[in-house]
Amino acid sequence: MASKDSLVSGTTALRDFLIQLGADGISHSGRSLYQHLCGVEAVLRAWEQPEDMRNAGMFHSIYSTERFHHATLPINERPQLQAVIGEQAERLVYLFAVLPRSAVFEAANSRPPLASDDYAELPCHRDSAIVVRVSGTEISRLALLHMANRLEQASKPATGIGFWLSNMSDHVRSLRAAGQALPEVLAGLGRITLDDERRLHSLYLQGVALLQGDDPRGALTFLDGACRDCGFVGEPYLMLAVAYRLLGELQPAQQAARKGRALLEGWGSPWHKRLSMDNWCALADLIGGAPIKDIWNILGGIFPSHEPAQAVAVVGAGTESNGSDLTIAPQDGALRFFSYLDGVRSQRSKRAVNWYPGLGRKSWYDPEQFPVASELEARFAEIKAEALAVKPAHYYEEAEQIGRTGSWQVCMFYEMGRRNDAVCEQCPTTAAILDRHDSVRRSAGLIYLSKMAAHTHVAPHQASSNIRLRCHLGLSIPHGHCAIRVGSEVHRWREGKCIVFDDTFEHEVWNRTNEERLVLLVDLWHPDLTSLERGAMDAINWLSLYRASRISGTWQRNDWQRAREGKLGVMQPEDMFG
Repeated sequence: MASKDSLVSGTTALRDFLIQLGADGISHSGRSLYQHLCGVEAVLRAWEQPEDMRNAGMFHSIYSTERFHHATLPINERPQLQAVIGEQAERLVYLFAVLPRSAVFEAANSRPPLASDDYAELPCHRDSAIVVRVSGTEISRLALLHMANRLEQASKPATGIGFWLSNMSDHVRSLRAAGQALPEVLAGLGRITLDDERRLHSLYLQGVALLQGDDPRGALTFLDGACRDCGFVGEPYLMLAVAYRLLGELQPAQQAARKGRALLEGWGSPWHKRLSMDNWCALADLIGGAPIKDIWNILGGIFPSHEPAQAVAVVGAGTESNGSDLTIAPQDGALRFFSYLDGVRSQRSKRAVNWYPGLGRKSWYDPEQFPVASELEARFAEIKAEALAVKPAHYYEEAEQIGRTGSWQVCMFYEMGRRNDAVCEQCPTTAAILDRHDSVRRSAGLIYLSKMAAHTHVAPHQASSNIRLRCHLGLSIPHGHCAIRVGSEVHRWREGKCIVFDDTFEHEVWNRTNEERLVLLVDLWHPDLTSLERGAMDAINWLSLYRASRISGTWQRNDWQRAREGKLGVMQPEDMFG
């Protein structure tokens, strides 16, 4: 193997060759192709791969690939690259260019494992009729090359952190089962699910937000959780070290910094790509005793400022203005809201959308802490009279896919931002109370009359969103076995009284009497949410509805035109949002 000195000079010559080919002027994943190729070579170097493997990494997409379609060097000029990096390395570059990634990993994961001197025949991604004979050794090396490539470029614009650990974990288990010798950092990678990775992102980003808000003590809880639950990457340890250093606890700060730097160097590329590898390493070196301002200077690549949360300016859109902007001063909840947005943008999952960070959780709440509940009880007689007078045509069977026996009908006042004017006009007292108070009328909330027929049972179920609580005002409650269970507690309704509960806990409802049960259901904001957060959630909901209506209209027009011309339609995934 080449000596370290010859490696450095060789690497420099290869980088010069890439620049001669124009790789520094080609865009790739938000930067230049040259930067990406050098980054992959750095990962393979950190993984202590042999020189021909590192050289293949530096040129792996030079011919183009299944997903990157620019050929910096035409594939018919293979002899030119062979003369520069050698035939073995160029062979890997060629295979990386022509073979689909799925076929490579399918061969790598085959059972029984493919021996090093066995061969598989894999189709090319451009023309499946063309088959390439690939050895077991080449397949293992291609799998590692794909993993290095994935790691190096995995980054989300909103956070600088991509999702790749769970995918890497799956590949590592397959390669380990095949007897593949793995780099140390990969060999130590435990079983990581996508949910584990989402939790890591959430804990880390919340900890970072609290550091930015000058709350290192609060940040410790989140960052320590990130390290404890998924301690396979270095940046959570380095941010934990920053938190300890800001609190003056030097020994745990240095321990965390050493652990973080070792993991970072083992991967060869940052997990949190808002900072470069050099800057993360510099941060680790500063933990031991450099001035705090030097630490903040490094973290400027992540934080726009290390000052506490900045004011949020909001201009009233679509309303008359007196000429001056409405400015909201810094408030509790601003950092938490931005942490929530970061989670949504990085995870792109239903869970991230529905689950708001940092909210308390218990099954039952005291109705007296909610002003709307007090007024509903005070105006009970009028509300009940209005409800009993609502025309039967406004009721329909509850449409949610929740198991039941019997009949459970609803009559909507508000349904996730849509107001039922006809019902509100029939119930003016009820509607006025709802509009006066902080019920959830425009976001992920419902307000409706809930009518449960005799001998009806609604099976156990639970909601997915924690931003709201559910309030029931008992309107017409039969005597006998008619109740609701939330968690482990069973409550009966009382006419004229409210109950408030968190429906993210499992709950079920039954009416085993011979009479009908009627309640008014009102969704309330979770009491831990600030007015700023509630307003922001409402604004997001309005924007989502507006954009969805525009997108839906465009899709419908395009579908209509394609159908009119007899052209192929667009296949929509069963679940677009995962």
